[in-house]
Amino acid sequence: MDQAQYFEEMIAVPLAIILLDCPEHVMKERLMLRAGPGRSDDDEVTIEKRMDTFRTTTSIVLEHYNRQNKLIRIDACGTKEVVSARLLTAVDELMAHVRTT
Repeated sequence: MDQAQYFEEMIAVPLAIILLDCPEHVMKERLMLRAGPGRSDDDEVTIEKRMDTFRTTTSIVLEHYNRQNKLIRIDACGTKEVVSARLLTAVDELMAHVRTT
């Protein structure tokens, strides 16, 4: 929650927060696929630490914005093209809403 307050004090109150959402096993698979030379931070131990940090820190921020109806969840399962299309649609809808208010 401190992260959200700090962001709002130092930057701005966000119109929305976009979460690219997919199951943890999908995130782990993707991270392991990108692992390779020069990517020593993509091992299973490090990935699990990132997931723990997300669960304990980021999820609190997401819930904060969800209570304010500012959280937009995008299904991030699928190809890059499919997820990109979903993201662009959500941003277009958000901008259309902003223009009418």
